[in-house]
Amino acid sequence: MRAVRLRAVVVSCCAIPALLSACPADDGAADGGEGEGEGEGEGEGEGEALTLPFNALVNGTAFSCQGDPAFVLGSGDVATTFLDARFYVHSVELLAGAERRPVTLDDNVFQRGGVALLDFENGDTNSCDTGSPDTHTAITGRVSSLAGVTGVSFVVGVPEELNHLDVAAVEAPLNVQSMYWNWTGGYKFLKVDVLTDVGGRSSFFHLGSTACSGDPGAFTCASPNRIAVELDVDLAKGVDVDLARLFDGIDLDAAPADGDPVKGCMSGPADPECTTPFTTVLGLAHGAGTPGVQGLFSAAE
Repeated sequence: MRAVRLRAVVVSCCAIPALLSACPADDGAADGGEGEGEGEGEGEGEGEALTLPFNALVNGTAFSCQGDPAFVLGSGDVATTFLDARFYVHSVELLAGAERRPVTLDDNVFQRGGVALLDFENGDTNSCDTGSPDTHTAITGRVSSLAGVTGVSFVVGVPEELNHLDVAAVEAPLNVQSMYWNWTGGYKFLKVDVLTDVGGRSSFFHLGSTACSGDPGAFTCASPNRIAVELDVDLAKGVDVDLARLFDGIDLDAAPADGDPVKGCMSGPADPECTTPFTTVLGLAHGAGTPGVQGLFSAAE
């Protein structure tokens, strides 16, 4: 049985220097450079090694970029192929009874400064051509002990103190332009894009902080939109994330609502296509909706 709850998380500002690099940015600053140098720093440090798989699913079926057969999504059961599927996580901890054991993530092109980018698109197969050929479907790191561990907790998103950096002046994994909105809005914490097979209508789900204001170094966001997840898991099996849930209650064949310039959810507080997935799937507040319990992530069986 899994337990899920939301909680506040504070991340040390010492993570910032680990992600900053000298200008100009290195070659990895553009999409397509994510895979360069993977493996750097892996396996170093004290404690026991951890590999925690993240399994991308679509209605219980393994995620694929092939689109053949197409996945059926949304309230209209629309045949759909995926264009992108990526998200950031941070503040990873293992749970052993009442003890919380922080995980020190390995340092490589997909993980740095305590932040990891999970990347399921492969950049060169059928419709998933918006990123790099490299994927990253498990987080790796070290923890004081694996004995007695029965669960894991993590936060989906980028820590606030790292969320408003200059994407052109940081190292991977925060140098991916397509996972970034702008200096004020910061990063797209989660990015899942699809295309309907009939009609070719694109629909997007981009999760990030909104209603942000301020100046560099002093931004505040009225809607942080980070998802704190806590699960009872078998570490060997890992965590499932069913991407179809993001489109629950959305008719992917329908045109955007009046006044909504983009089909899908862009996390805006007035975006009509965010209310259902935010409140019923992500456990986040949105509009007049009351947030429930997150159901996007679950323990793999």
